Amino acid sequence: MEFELIPRIGEDGVLRTNAAELVESVKAQLKPYNYIVDEGNYAQAKQDRAFLNKAATQIGPSRKLLEDKVFATWKTDKAQIMAIEKDIKQASEALGEGIKAIDDEEKAEKAKNLEACWNAAGGNKYRFEGILAEHKSWLNKTAKRDVIAIEMQKELHDLGLQEKQIEKEIADLEEAQQVYLMEAWYKSREYQLTLQAAHNIRTANAKAAAMAKVEEERPHVAHTEPHSEPKAFTQTETHSEQIYRRAFIVEGNESQLRALIGCMQQTGLRILSIAKKDIPNTLPFGQ
Repeated sequence: MEFELIPRIGEDGVLRTNAAELVESVKAQLKPYNYIVDEGNYAQAKQDRAFLNKAATQIGPSRKLLEDKVFATWKTDKAQIMAIEKDIKQASEALGEGIKAIDDEEKAEKAKNLEACWNAAGGNKYRFEGILAEHKSWLNKTAKRDVIAIEMQKELHDLGLQEKQIEKEIADLEEAQQVYLMEAWYKSREYQLTLQAAHNIRTANAKAAAMAKVEEERPHVAHTEPHSEPKAFTQTETHSEQIYRRAFIVEGNESQLRALIGCMQQTGLRILSIAKKDIPNTLPFGQ
């Protein structure tokens, strides 16, 4: 059973071998060996098996001989080709980094100009970084200034409508609380979150007022120092000052809150605690 691979170049320049012809030839020669072994052909089966094993060992060396003959220099050529391919990619990446650096500088400069336009149009109350994050297309080289101007005006118009609505919704709160909420709104532009924060503050105000009323209605027992003579009431002592109440919520770590409470106690302020469940979990701080 002969098995010799022969390379040849076709008219189309493609390398081919006689592998297909050899495979068909071997298949035909294998047919006589496709039989069932029994006691009568046992000895012959052993001879045939040895012959087939020998034939199988001829195919591997023939394939390797062809590979070494035809592709003797291919491994070296392939390594060189892959190396130059890597060099080309590195050169491209280096140019890309330079291009990106210039593009980033241009975008940063354009962002400054756009912010100036935004502020000039009346948007200086709002954080422009957040506005630009929602309109990244403004930084594209193909973005037209007149189109950007129109979009800015629309954005300001929509924000103005929401701002008026928020002012109307929080008109019942104290001035300081209104200022706080509006500043939070200017930073976050979270309409629903701002309204929720207003609701939370309104609820906290009601709780504080209710607790203060209970405290006022609670009977107070006069405290007299032992072995001391009662003092005469003077006009100054009988004069009572106007008492004001303000409800507010602060955020901070434990040491900061303890320091704040200490300062308030030193000034003689009376502190009414609000139940933890009544303190809103979400406040528009730092947005």
